[in-house]
Amino acid sequence: MKSHLPIILVTLLIWGCYTNKKTGILVVANGTQSPLTVVKQPDQIITDSLVFFDQLDKTEFIVGETKAISLPYSGFKSLPDSKKTYLYVFNSDSLDKWRNEKKIDGILKKCLIKTFSIQLNQVKDKLDTVYISR
Repeated sequence: MKSHLPIILVTLLIWGCYTNKKTGILVVANGTQSPLTVVKQPDQIITDSLVFFDQLDKTEFIVGETKAISLPYSGFKSLPDSKKTYLYVFNSDSLDKWRNEKKIDGILKKCLIKTFSIQLNQVKDKLDTVYISR
């Protein structure tokens, strides 16, 4: 058993690194005067309660920050045309205000800045950049 331990450890290490691999799909640049929250959704369904209770896959952007949005998958080119992901851009300050006031209804309407749909099999190696300014 002791002779198999190094092989098992190396296998787990390689497998662990491979499963954590993420692939960028879009670069977002925050050109606003406030922080942004970008939410990734595998489908077009998003509700006030999901946003209010913060039950979404999100990326935070401080003022002036530019960084890539990634998904934990790398085989985008082989996906069908119907496979998309949706990005919702929110003003973080507005979200915090609505949450502090305990308001659920209308949080999407009041805090949402932009919505993007990305066809995953069209993602380029050199990522497109979206500039958010308001």
